[in-house]
Amino acid sequence: MLRNPLRMPRTILCLATAACLLLSACVANTQKNGATASAAPTTPNAPFSIMMTMAIYEGVLAFPTPHWVTTIKDLANIKTFRNQSASSYTFEQIPKDQEFENWSTLYGVYGWQKAGYDMPHFIAESTDALAKGCKTQARIKQVTAEKDKAIATFDCDTLADGLAKDGKDSESGVLLMTRTGNSYVRVYQAWRAPSQDRGTPAWPADEATLAANVERMQRITYSPRK
Repeated sequence: MLRNPLRMPRTILCLATAACLLLSACVANTQKNGATASAAPTTPNAPFSIMMTMAIYEGVLAFPTPHWVTTIKDLANIKTFRNQSASSYTFEQIPKDQEFENWSTLYGVYGWQKAGYDMPHFIAESTDALAKGCKTQARIKQVTAEKDKAIATFDCDTLADGLAKDGKDSESGVLLMTRTGNSYVRVYQAWRAPSQDRGTPAWPADEATLAANVERMQRITYSPRK
């Protein structure tokens, strides 16, 4: 629900193709969309992990691939939309079998260039944007807070009219908010499903899933360009 309202007509780009079975091929494809992928160092028992890097205004964002990417082959299962202007940036990913107007899970990176802004204002604006998309009282819990980075979880039992599609009227997500200089970034991992699935095994974002994605978000860095 953190869609950027200022965007050009939608153009769907494939971040990876069926031939993208090796990391080197995936890197070539992600670079076309302004992102570079690289395998993150892991221990023998650590889960599969690839970090992506992307220059956004005054900083370089390093962030993990979407939660559904658990093997190299899964990099072929990403559909991407990208749009950029002088002061706003959008980079969204969904599984290839979904549509941007009717998704079940979405991973988005959103950037802004905002002079004279501050982090408390950005956090308030970001969480308010989520709450406005909720017909019922949204539950937003800030789980980590640093000087220039914060992470919050989001739960909405009933989405506002116009956001619910095909019975998917409820949303949960994990939101990271960060800055460097006058550049501000949100990273949002979201899930939508029928509200009646909440509290059942069918709900895609239970507490364990949200906690795991908070841990993933904690690995994100937004550093000044060198």
